[in-house]
Amino acid sequence: MADAQIDEGLYSRQLYVLGAEAMQKMSQSKVLILGMSGLACELAKNLILSGVGAVVLHDNENITMMDLGTHYYATEAHIGQNRAEVSMPALAALNSHVSVSCHKGAVDHDFLGLFDVVVSTMSSEDAHSLSAMARAVGAAFILATTAGLAGRVFADFGDAHLVTDTDGEDPVTGVVTFVGNTANPTVVCNDTERLDLSDGDQVIFSDVHGIPSLNDGVPRAIKMETPYSFTLPNEDFTNEPKYIRGGYITQVKRQETVAFKPLTEAIIAPQFVDTDFAKFTRPMELHLCHLALDTFLTARGRYPDGTDADLEAMRQLVDQHAQAISDAPAAATFEPVLRAFTATCRGALAPVCAVIAGIATQEVLKAVSHKYSPLRQFLYFDAFEALPEAIPVDTAPAGTRYDAQAAVFGHEFQRSLAAQRYFLVGAGALGCEYLKNFAMMGLGAAGQITVTDMDSIERSNLSRQFLFRDTDIGQPKSEVAARAAQAMNPDMIVRPLVAKIDVETEDVFSDAFFDNLTGVCNALDNVPTRRYVDSRCVFYGLPLLESGTLGTKGNVQVIVPNLTESYGSTQDPPEKSIPSCTLHNFPNVIDHCITWARDKFEGTFSRSLETLVQFKESGVIAEDVSHEVKAVVVELARNPPKDVKACVAMARAEFDQHFDHKIRQLLFNFPEDAKTSDGLPFWSGTKRPPTPTPFDPDNTLHADFVYATAVLLATAFGVDGRTSREDVLALAREIKTPVFVPSSSVRIAVEEDEEDDSTGPVDTTGVSAEAVASLSVTPLEFEKDDDSNHHIDFIAATANLRAANYQIPTVSRAEVKRIAGKIIPAMITTTALIAGLTSIELYKLVAQKKAIECYKNAFINLALPLFALSEPGEAKTADFMDRKVTLWDFIEPPQVDPTLGEVVEYMKTTFGLSVDMVSAGRAMLYMDFWGEEKKSERLGAKVSGLVTTVGGLAVHAEQKFVPLVLSCSNPDTYEDVDVPAVRVRIRE
Repeated sequence: MADAQIDEGLYSRQLYVLGAEAMQKMSQSKVLILGMSGLACELAKNLILSGVGAVVLHDNENITMMDLGTHYYATEAHIGQNRAEVSMPALAALNSHVSVSCHKGAVDHDFLGLFDVVVSTMSSEDAHSLSAMARAVGAAFILATTAGLAGRVFADFGDAHLVTDTDGEDPVTGVVTFVGNTANPTVVCNDTERLDLSDGDQVIFSDVHGIPSLNDGVPRAIKMETPYSFTLPNEDFTNEPKYIRGGYITQVKRQETVAFKPLTEAIIAPQFVDTDFAKFTRPMELHLCHLALDTFLTARGRYPDGTDADLEAMRQLVDQHAQAISDAPAAATFEPVLRAFTATCRGALAPVCAVIAGIATQEVLKAVSHKYSPLRQFLYFDAFEALPEAIPVDTAPAGTRYDAQAAVFGHEFQRSLAAQRYFLVGAGALGCEYLKNFAMMGLGAAGQITVTDMDSIERSNLSRQFLFRDTDIGQPKSEVAARAAQAMNPDMIVRPLVAKIDVETEDVFSDAFFDNLTGVCNALDNVPTRRYVDSRCVFYGLPLLESGTLGTKGNVQVIVPNLTESYGSTQDPPEKSIPSCTLHNFPNVIDHCITWARDKFEGTFSRSLETLVQFKESGVIAEDVSHEVKAVVVELARNPPKDVKACVAMARAEFDQHFDHKIRQLLFNFPEDAKTSDGLPFWSGTKRPPTPTPFDPDNTLHADFVYATAVLLATAFGVDGRTSREDVLALAREIKTPVFVPSSSVRIAVEEDEEDDSTGPVDTTGVSAEAVASLSVTPLEFEKDDDSNHHIDFIAATANLRAANYQIPTVSRAEVKRIAGKIIPAMITTTALIAGLTSIELYKLVAQKKAIECYKNAFINLALPLFALSEPGEAKTADFMDRKVTLWDFIEPPQVDPTLGEVVEYMKTTFGLSVDMVSAGRAMLYMDFWGEEKKSERLGAKVSGLVTTVGGLAVHAEQKFVPLVLSCSNPDTYEDVDVPAVRVRIRE
């Protein structure tokens, strides 16, 4: 089959995870899904969004009321209709690139031979025959089932499954700074970047100067010496020329062949993937429970109903299966687990379906793409800690869409779920998954869910934000997502907002707003907003569900008032910054070039044009603009591009300046044989001597730069006329540029703290606002996802030209887009799984679980696969006035809208403390050492007035509290006393 064209606009975020080769394999694969329950619907949704070639659905069962709690494409009108046929139209609408169909005939060897992967989602002993048939025809087999709060995944990819990339991480790269001339030579790399390599790893060398044999492209095994150096144990460079400079290493990714056991053999000698470190014995216990359930279903055609008789039957079946498995425990040793499993297994929960389907879908993709380490071979999951102390008794069907959920938690708990008032922050990939789960759970059906998101729908969203369709592009995410969720469950009450949440919108997200909530769920992709929402939840004592994804990795944090630490209790390390001298003069990796190119875009088409507009309006160039921006502004003011020819001339001049003239100036200042003050070669270590690049219109990269630059200039200055690539290049060929002569007066920064005037002095003679008064100037705002605007084209050409100057390997436009746009790679499998795990924690919050061990934070990596569930960190305590306090504790004076003096007096009479300082925001409201007149004035003023007039904080009409920070001391000992945060009520 010929390679299918991958739709980069649709799959861009997933391509950054899987790569084009894996995506091509997926696009040509065919998957059969047996059974179309809510679990199968979730699995099919994930597969279709991921871009497999074809999905075939098979099910002989009809929709029942029990299905409506997990099957989001089924409605009451579908009851009695075939589950596969009901599912197909909505699933097919998810992705036009994927063939979706139903099969009604026999499932035999000949039929299974049409598929690459067979997935069964049905709990019964029929899986044994299906597994055997799939193996016989060379298809991978996956079993995925749920049973209330428990679930399992089994994978069999045959006797010899090749894994071409075990972890999916980018190959480790390093900049070589030294190679020894010895046997087993030492190789030293840049000491600012640790090498995440191990003994036995293989690397390939390139661009090493002085030892040409190293550049032969042959993988070489290494032995690590330090985090920045290694030896080559199989090499002898004694007679090789000496190392001069330069060079890169690139890790060769390891391959692995994995052998699987067929299901019948694997059952009696199971391998488990652990999911929860607090449940070491649980995998085998759940293995026996599921095997007993399979036998029970096959024999009786129904699930256990929670009676003592059914529990005893399950007990006997567990013991029967245990006899065939070495070291398997008897049922009596895990009675609480068996009892919980038996009582709840007939139920079905949307979050558990999301968890199991996310894992199973990734295994399907591994089977067809050969990327990532497959599951070996059983994975069991449970969340029995979400159950109440006494298993609910009000679990019988009541004829509602929530019967499957009530079968686990009971109808009284269902009413508690319905009464919730939750705030969902974000309606993107995670937000869509949360809203789907909330709809199935009935969350807020008698209360409300508020969802806010400022963004509009883009085409690249459609591969993982499954509530959106092509026809929704351009519409607000929150509004479309709310409508889609309400269509899945007409009971849902969803209020969409198109508003950013931060200090500037506290009139919208006010005290009254937060007071009316029972909880908050974040679905965000940036840290500052996460921290802000977290601080508001702490201030109002609200639970917060926090999560995030990055490719195949994901995390969940549950934040419980008065129990756990908050999101803000820990801090990620800051992003590494690139020294300015490296960025401007001595790049050595492609990231430096891309960052420089992005800065050139901002400087040329954003900051410079904004300054030009200000100059046009005020007649003054601001003093705080950079040297380079000032130079651009002056040039534009003196010679604004008024036609296409001028735009091309300016683009050609930009090329000459950045890729030829500045390089010549750099080499003039520091020739290739230059020495440092210590007598060492200047061009050594990470410094790489560049090569000037004269303009060549026949070079595609050169032409890309000039064309993109000319188009952007024409856009910014409203230039009409010919802008086709051919016309632009024809004009560029006609331009003759004077020979560049380096200047001895130009100084170039070598160290971070040195000033760089490599552009030379800026001559502003004759530049006036009148010269640009008639110009139409529109600064450009960088937009990564509009391929027609040439923003990424400019940055890609600029970055790769810069890389070519410095003999740095160039990269694809897609890779430039990822780095320059700071795009977070994403997959629907991870997103759905993380939303499922988080939604399970929501059950516990609604149940108001008091024990911290009931809650689970999570870190997962589906590529490995790795699952680490553990209890959250406990809120740290501090001593205050003979009692323990945490971040959840506040001091709140009893007065409404008190004076500052009343607050100070309250601290004195209640805690015996002297107030030394009071601040609000960044302003100081009070200091004890001020003069009496000023102190008296401040102490007599209302807090509400001070925070606005002095603190500069906005106090909104519905705001009930203002936060203060107090510095206090013991009046007897004069020792400082740390006090909890203070919030002052300013209105009822």
